[in-house]
Amino acid sequence: MKVMEDPFDTLVPSFSHLVHRHCDPAWSVPIETRGFHNFLYLLDGEGTSHTDGAECPLRPDHLYYHRPGQAYGFDTSKDKPMHLFAANFRVASCRDERTGWILDDYGDLPFSFSTQIQGRSGLTRLFAELVSAWNDVRPNGYLRCRYLFMQMLQVLWEEARRTCPPAPGVLTVERIRNHLHENYMMEISLS
Repeated sequence: MKVMEDPFDTLVPSFSHLVHRHCDPAWSVPIETRGFHNFLYLLDGEGTSHTDGAECPLRPDHLYYHRPGQAYGFDTSKDKPMHLFAANFRVASCRDERTGWILDDYGDLPFSFSTQIQGRSGLTRLFAELVSAWNDVRPNGYLRCRYLFMQMLQVLWEEARRTCPPAPGVLTVERIRNHLHENYMMEISLS
């Protein structure tokens, strides 16, 4: 039995919008509740996120995450318009049951609203390749999008763990699970 080390091992993404945008000074996204995940990765400029009734300034070198069911919108600065990458997407968890494959809604991703990105060139390159693959009409373009997106999630997961390590209780559960897996032959589950 393989012990899941990566929270994304069973993830299957699908996309509704991927974009690389140099915003016009009048650009905005109206506030509304949306049923999909959203990443906004701000490269340069300034803006404001309106999320669940609160305003938050958007800063370069940060990735902003909105969960499905959140009410949000964006405005760019008139003086310093935003240069950004954005993705609207859904995720499902795919698991193999004895009766066949099961797809479930994955739920919220393990990211906070804002993650500061160190060494942005890696994430910038992945986002640029993702948008390029999204716009490519050749065969397997969507498969390439999924591949690149999974790489992005891994980079973001490492950034999130670096800036916000797991709570001590989470580390204890992981240590116990790994000890049982290494020392006992029976399959184990935390559910």
